[in-house]
Amino acid sequence: GWFMFICDDEMVNGVQVTIDEVERQKERLGKGVELFSETFLDGSWLDSRLGGTADIRLIAPYDEAVLVDHKNGYILVEVEGNEQLLNYAVFVLHEHPDVEGVRIVISQPNAPHKDGPVREKYYTRDEIKLFELRMIEAAKAIDSPNAPFRAGDWCTFCPASHRCKENEEAAFREAL
Repeated sequence: GWFMFICDDEMVNGVQVTIDEVERQKERLGKGVELFSETFLDGSWLDSRLGGTADIRLIAPYDEAVLVDHKNGYILVEVEGNEQLLNYAVFVLHEHPDVEGVRIVISQPNAPHKDGPVREKYYTRDEIKLFELRMIEAAKAIDSPNAPFRAGDWCTFCPASHRCKENEEAAFREAL
């Protein structure tokens, strides 16, 4: 009843890429930066179903926050418009109202990308607040008995994707 995975040299080297990036971000932010690892970001103030665990969170008070997300897999994850991490950015701004913006960093050493294994995008406080409004609307829409399904690359991780009509139709549209 337990799960095991092998920690090989490739995994160790991949994690080192992320550790190096965290150190680079810490140095860039300077003295007084706080580092949090594997901490839950509570979004229940917005909706009781919201929250998630951030891999690494760096906070430079009165400056910026940095979210570093380590992706060990081979399925390419983009930093631009990454809704999971934008959700986390909303939660970080709520917890740290003094920061001016959030830098989102994806460290993904095993999935080749034209911009390299580490990619980042800075979002201003205003951009994150606009995304928060979209989150509120989406959370409200879920409660509707006729809430629309929306298929996308996130369906890869959904346990119901094999029986979801919208996911099936999206795959069919893409195949055409």
